[in-house]
Amino acid sequence: MILSYLYDAHTLQTYALPRGLTILGRSSRSDIRVQCKEVSRAHCAILVDDTGEVLINDLGSSYGTKINSSLVVKTTKLKSGAALQVGSRYFLLKHVDLSPENLGQAAILPVNLLNALGVERRVG
Repeated sequence: MILSYLYDAHTLQTYALPRGLTILGRSSRSDIRVQCKEVSRAHCAILVDDTGEVLINDLGSSYGTKINSSLVVKTTKLKSGAALQVGSRYFLLKHVDLSPENLGQAAILPVNLLNALGVERRVG
C-alpha cells in the first residue's frame, strides 16, 4: 500500500506502508511526520496486517482523523482509494504492486491524488 500526501501545490510525498504499525504525527518520532499545527504529535496509527488489510485508529488527536469525510471513532478498515484527512492535511491510500515489473503504476499517483482532492491540474 502507498500513502500519498500533497504537501503543497508543487510537492507530492509518497510513503510505502510496510506490514506492521505506522504512526503518523507531528513528532520527530513519528514514522510519517507531518509538520502542521492541526496534527497531533502522535495523531493516528495505521496497521497493515499479514493479509495486507489496512486498519486505522485515531490516537486521541485534537482535530480528529477522517476517512472520506467521516470521523474515525474506532478502528476502521481502509480501502484503496480512501481519502484520509489528518488535521488539515489530506492523504490518499492506494494499493500499488511495487514489484519491479509493476513499478510504473506509481506514476499515476499524483494525478489520482490531485483528482481525489479536487485540485485542478494546470499544464504550462
